[in-house]
Amino acid sequence: MLITGILDRVEYLSDNNAQVIDFKTGKAKKSPEQLADYERQLYFYKLLWDGIGESRTLVRGALDFVEDAPGGTVNRLYFEYTTEKLDVLKSHIKAFKESLDTLDFPEENTFIHL
Repeated sequence: MLITGILDRVEYLSDNNAQVIDFKTGKAKKSPEQLADYERQLYFYKLLWDGIGESRTLVRGALDFVEDAPGGTVNRLYFEYTTEKLDVLKSHIKAFKESLDTLDFPEENTFIHL
């Protein structure tokens, strides 16, 4: 299964590391559910990055909230990547693909949380 996407910005860090930045036009104050959705999006970017063979390691993702930035500043929220959450996302993707292949979907949405 091919996963594609476009990264808003990649910043190269020291020690051969990098971070992905996703720009958001809304206000930085979000519900836990909204933040979980954004975090999952950043983990998808990690999967994309790891799949292109880039020599730098993507160590974290960040959200830049630009709408409520007073004086031109940007509110940035960081999410450090963990192997555990990445593995959970990979297993959810595999399970979702199997459901698509077999048209056998669970009654509840079990593919949401990392």
